[in-house]
Amino acid sequence: MPARRPASPMPSYAAALAASQVMPWRLAMLGLMAFDPNAGRRREATRMVVEKPAAAMLGLLEAQALMTRTWFDLWTSGTGWAGLPLLPLRLAEAVAAPGDRAVKANARRLKRRRRI
Repeated sequence: MPARRPASPMPSYAAALAASQVMPWRLAMLGLMAFDPNAGRRREATRMVVEKPAAAMLGLLEAQALMTRTWFDLWTSGTGWAGLPLLPLRLAEAVAAPGDRAVKANARRLKRRRRI
């Protein structure tokens, strides 16, 4: 297994900060959508719905790939035993990574907007 940084048990504070920036923008957009729907607000509402299952599926695929690599390393070389205690943390990190990336990307994208 290639050398990796140790898994961190701490939550991603950058993702939490990004989520706190994204939520007010999106709530305001949803509120305005009731009175003045336009293409941009519809697109953002669709993105809100579509990106969550996509991030969840990517996270599950990353976790499955990690489990497969770990099992294969254990089966073929036996050198993967040292990293086995950290496997639950690495799995949690792999599952959460796509959601973290999506939240951070949404925060960057919404910060650039001039209007709601």
